[in-house]
Amino acid sequence: MEEIDPNKAVDFILKHAGELAEAEAQKDYLINYKSSLKSILMKRSGENSIGAQEREAYAHEEYLTLILGIQQAQIIESKLKLEVTAAKLRVEIWKAQQFSNKQLDKLLS
Repeated sequence: MEEIDPNKAVDFILKHAGELAEAEAQKDYLINYKSSLKSILMKRSGENSIGAQEREAYAHEEYLTLILGIQQAQIIESKLKLEVTAAKLRVEIWKAQQFSNKQLDKLLS
C-alpha cells in the first residue's frame, strides 16, 4: 500500500480550490444566462404565439450551444469536486492509519 502524505493531499486541495470555484461560478453563470438567452431568442423569433417563440428559442443554435457549455461546465465542476473529495479521504485514511499505528504500538509495548 502506498504511503499517504496528508500534506500532499492538502496541497492538492489548495492548488485546485480556485479552479473549482471558477468551474462552479461558470456553471452557475451559464445556467442563469440560459433564461436570458431563451428570452432574447424568443423576442428575435418574429413569432406571435408564446409556444412558437419557445419552439424557435429551444431549437436555436445559440441555445443548443449554451446547453453543451453547461454540460461541459458540469463535467469540469464534478471532476474537480471528486478530486478534492478524494484528497480529503486520503487525509482521513492517513489519520485512521496513524491512530491504528499508535494503538498497535501500545499493544506491543
